[in-house]
Amino acid sequence: MLGWLVLFFILGIIDIGRYEMAADALESGVKRAARVGMVSSVDSDTPASAASLEAIVDAAILSGDLPEVEVSWTNNRNAVGETVTVTAVQDFKYLTPFLSDLAVDNISRTASAPVVN
Repeated sequence: MLGWLVLFFILGIIDIGRYEMAADALESGVKRAARVGMVSSVDSDTPASAASLEAIVDAAILSGDLPEVEVSWTNNRNAVGETVTVTAVQDFKYLTPFLSDLAVDNISRTASAPVVN
């Protein structure tokens, strides 16, 4: 009986580490996409599009399903003075059976930045 408790405890610790790693990767991708959107207005040589910012977030994901990414600009314009907002939600699958019933099963991160270029 003690062996099973130790096994579930170790798997739980591994799952918490995996969750934090996935959350950090998603947050990094969202921030990176917001930064690119911030400096790539319609007036620049390479303006950012929603698809290009989504690809940046997807590239940051280390494993698992790709997140649902939503990119928006205030007034729906990628122009100087507007704000770009990147939101991503990723489903997370636990290894430990009981954690999927007790813990949060998705990761959500948002980043916003003013368009300056």
